[in-house]
Amino acid sequence: MGPSNPASLVPGLRKAFEIFRIAGYDKARETFLRFSSFIKEEIKRHKTSQTFRDIPDFINSYLEKLSDLSETNEKHHAFSETMLEGNLTLLFLGASDTVYSSLGWLLRIMCKYKDIQEKVHVELMEILDKDGRAKYEERDKIPYTFAVLMEGQRYASNVPLGTTRRANQDIPVNGYIIPKGSEITTNLWGLHHDPVYWDEPEEFRPERFLTNGGTKLIKHPLSYAPFSLGRRNCPGETIAWMEILYYFSEILKRFEISTAPGVEPEFEVINGLVTRLAPQQMCFKERNI
Repeated sequence: MGPSNPASLVPGLRKAFEIFRIAGYDKARETFLRFSSFIKEEIKRHKTSQTFRDIPDFINSYLEKLSDLSETNEKHHAFSETMLEGNLTLLFLGASDTVYSSLGWLLRIMCKYKDIQEKVHVELMEILDKDGRAKYEERDKIPYTFAVLMEGQRYASNVPLGTTRRANQDIPVNGYIIPKGSEITTNLWGLHHDPVYWDEPEEFRPERFLTNGGTKLIKHPLSYAPFSLGRRNCPGETIAWMEILYYFSEILKRFEISTAPGVEPEFEVINGLVTRLAPQQMCFKERNI
């Protein structure tokens, strides 16, 4: 399921895939339905249980907004329980598949670029010490470390295709017309590996995201959209960055990472909605900090 699945690009295939159990579509559909049921039940608990209603979380904030809108009789807005279900699904994905895949890529890359791994460790120890915690809102304090994460998202582009949009009118693009009603999917991998915008895109260079002699982050570079762009960009972007930064920084503070002696890091990609690397044994040597 998702933009990398042929059924998303040719909607008529969807029913055939399900009937004939092609490409695991039937299992994916069953999994999605179970997950959707879980989301609906979670919303119901927040609405009916006093214990859940007192928790200051995303669901309650959204339900409170819906309640406020109903009292004002405002009809022209984009808030609904259906939208809440969709946003919760994306938040879960942003906190699971994307984080898991991103960390897998980053740790494998650190095995290949030992000099970068050491620079990250040194910065983390100098700024945070052994007991400090890296925080997303304080990422300016560790610019090199966060630049490594940003370059990791560009280099891996582990979400290779963006979410599908629909043209609400005819759109002229470079002499072509995208007809109204067309489904449009952005090629994020192509964007991040276009040599017009990225010098030697096949190389891993955190310095692409640094300025002022490597002391300041370039937070919003052109041609960079790992979580898509616009009003429908991934709502789980911030939580994904927070989790990736936390786990990556803690691992690199405490361990020296490598592949087995005499074995080179491998980058065999397993394709999907979120791409990941094929498993490879790695060594984690505890640092004396």
